[in-house]
Amino acid sequence: MASSLTTWFMAARALSSIGSGVIVDISPRTARVLLPLPMLLSSLIIYTIGSTDSVGLILLLNGLWGFLSGIIWPLTQTTTSLLGRDRSGTVMSIYFAVAFLGMTIGQYIYGVVPLDNAGVLRLSALFFLAASAPLSIASRYAPEAIAHARRATRKESIRLRADKTTLFILAAAFATGFSSGLLREFLYIYLGEVYNLTREDLASILAAAGIASFIFGLAVGPLADRFGVQHVLALVLAVGTMGGLLLGGTSLLMAFTGVVLLNTAVRSSLPLTRNAAFLGALASMVALSNTLNNIGQVVSPLIAGFLYEKAACTNMLGVLSCKGSPYLVASLLMLTVLSIYATLRKKLSQTKA
Repeated sequence: MASSLTTWFMAARALSSIGSGVIVDISPRTARVLLPLPMLLSSLIIYTIGSTDSVGLILLLNGLWGFLSGIIWPLTQTTTSLLGRDRSGTVMSIYFAVAFLGMTIGQYIYGVVPLDNAGVLRLSALFFLAASAPLSIASRYAPEAIAHARRATRKESIRLRADKTTLFILAAAFATGFSSGLLREFLYIYLGEVYNLTREDLASILAAAGIASFIFGLAVGPLADRFGVQHVLALVLAVGTMGGLLLGGTSLLMAFTGVVLLNTAVRSSLPLTRNAAFLGALASMVALSNTLNNIGQVVSPLIAGFLYEKAACTNMLGVLSCKGSPYLVASLLMLTVLSIYATLRKKLSQTKA
């Protein structure tokens, strides 16, 4: 049941995300409706899910919620980044920092509020309803911000769609999404079984990783505004590559450091890979980035489970654990994406010469 909920939600989200991005690129005025309405409808759906016992209805509504989510978040990210103009990186860093803070508070509330799961869902519906108000205000400015950005890049629109920097950002979105999927349930299994860590130990490790990613995530946006998104994103991927290697190591210290570095890379990549200003001012490219990241999150646990079960050896080269091979695959994937950056730098050097 739980896996079905996730599958339906993510599949519906991926479907609507691309469609809404294309629609807004064709007609920026549609943002007036597509920005606030899905959040309002989502609040009604979430409240209904928390008030019914019908499994079939819950699956249907959950899929519809995912469909609406695919409309909301790429368009919200597009609007936020384009309203930021020359400081879009800084604005998006703040955007995701606030989102991370909200998630942390939400997780705390879930643990202390005296409500069952259905009651928590109904409570969260109220938060969604409240969020529709500021989105309604933002929708007044979204069409002009999108249209202004499109006019500024109209002559280069075809080139921007196939730009190597855009390709690099989209590839990074998938690679970091792949790693993100390995920092959820699979991480608990891996660290618990390989290092015999308790839930309290795991909570402490993740808390430390969260603090580090929060600080680094705030910094990457301003750095991208100043030095260029491709250079900062390359640094983020390098941090993630090292994190995956360490997390696949044979010592607890290596694993702890790996969690901190990989989590930092995953979270700090978001302001860079979901920024419309870095993706040719195209809502469809932001939507595609979201979709690729989501696909990475879905496929990595499946691959990790297969590799984890098939691993029969204890270590490789004395320092790499076979059980940690999924994290080595994540590192290899990010390293592969970094090769695109190397190609970019070489191309830029040849152009300047």
